[in-house]
Amino acid sequence: MKLKYLITGLLICFAIIINTDVGASVAPRQKVQYLIPDVFPLQFSQQNTLSGYLGSRYFQNVNNRLLKIDEQGLLDGFLNRPGKQRWVGEHVGKYLESAANTWTNTQNIPLKVQMDRVFNTLISTQKPDGYLGTYLPENYWTSWDVWVHKYDIYGLLAYYKVTGDQRAIDAAIKIGDLLCNTFGDEQGKKYFESRISYRHGSYLSS
Repeated sequence: MKLKYLITGLLICFAIIINTDVGASVAPRQKVQYLIPDVFPLQFSQQNTLSGYLGSRYFQNVNNRLLKIDEQGLLDGFLNRPGKQRWVGEHVGKYLESAANTWTNTQNIPLKVQMDRVFNTLISTQKPDGYLGTYLPENYWTSWDVWVHKYDIYGLLAYYKVTGDQRAIDAAIKIGDLLCNTFGDEQGKKYFESRISYRHGSYLSS
């Protein structure tokens, strides 16, 4: 039950954030002051592209990293379950989050085309119950399975934030519902162990 409340709360917080006017937002007050004040407080633009050194780094990241990813390698574990190794599924969520955040500041058209293609392929592999991992049913929730779903959610929410594609938030909610229906304190549900190791595919940091 605690897990269900936690996931529901996170999704509500995300919905509030993405519908908040960035220009009207107030920066959080620091608990303590830095010993050395910032020379240039960095705030990422939601509408304009970056230039200068940061713009150059974004350009290099897009052209020499993101646009050269192995799309087949990212998606193969979902298209042809089981994946070739236990944590292969986490990388597509990391890619989607990175691509979405980068596209916000670069508006790079080839990146948007690639990001859309990866997203569409990924959600096409989601099971009706919300499962979006790389394991066979007999191995669900073992090893790194929950870990993979965590990064699925990160990527889907980032994609939704920059595109507004309802399918992304729907897929994320289906994952959250599945996790809530699978884990918890209620009888018949799987139990998370609060120790530094893993059980049911969920490291403590998840």
